[in-house]
Amino acid sequence: MPLIDLILNLAGLLLWLSWQALGITAATRPTALSLVYTLKRAEPRPPRRRTPLLFLLALLVGRSVIYWQLGPGAQWRPMVNLGVVTSEFSVTTWGSMLLYSFVSFGQVLGSYYLALLFVAVANSKTPETDPFQRIVRMQLGGLGRLPMVAILLTPGVLGTLLWLAVGWPLGQLGLYRPSPTLEMLWQQALVFGLGTYLVWQYFIILLLLVHIFNSYVYLGKAPFWHFLALTGRNALRPIRWLPLTFGRFDLTPLLVIGLALFTGYHWSGWGRWLFGRVPW
Repeated sequence: MPLIDLILNLAGLLLWLSWQALGITAATRPTALSLVYTLKRAEPRPPRRRTPLLFLLALLVGRSVIYWQLGPGAQWRPMVNLGVVTSEFSVTTWGSMLLYSFVSFGQVLGSYYLALLFVAVANSKTPETDPFQRIVRMQLGGLGRLPMVAILLTPGVLGTLLWLAVGWPLGQLGLYRPSPTLEMLWQQALVFGLGTYLVWQYFIILLLLVHIFNSYVYLGKAPFWHFLALTGRNALRPIRWLPLTFGRFDLTPLLVIGLALFTGYHWSGWGRWLFGRVPW
């Protein structure tokens, strides 16, 4: 079931990206400045922008019904790991499964945008002529045009505001313990906001593993591999001054991967402890 749930979340993400792509296409469509643009085209009419969202809604609602019908017989405990807190949902009620379906997809969608924010930070000096960087900035909208420092602070700020909005309802529903008071809520929100940066460790590790592989194995001239290599080099730029290159061997990516694993492991444990100790 966890694998099926992940596949459905990825399918939902593709539907969301299709909706976003239709919006970007509509926003960049040429304005009708001449008679040519007023003529009716012979090719099929493009899909309406709301169509992917309707399919996404049907997917999230439909799978919640299936999860509920399977119930305890599936030997599955639906949980969502939110970094510093884990919420477990009951499979015995449809309302709980509906909420799980949306929260689980929201986690995947949020992780995707956090990865985009990291790319925007790493490639902050990359010009708009790079097609992949332009796609990243278009998906981020106004966030992609902020200064690098502001983008760095964005995950923590948005994570804090998100928990202020949903922390109390989730606590009242019994999805984590203890149910927060107002004093506890803002302290939990600060810890949760810092915990959003934990998502970056997975993306950093994946990106640098691809970077290491690309450094020693020729993967062709595809623009996508070039963009990943560029992002990996830019991510390592702040510590390039360290003497970690010996001939053809560069130990800098391995150092950063080790730091990401170390920081993620210790912050996850410390963050959970701190989250459970509020109010301070």
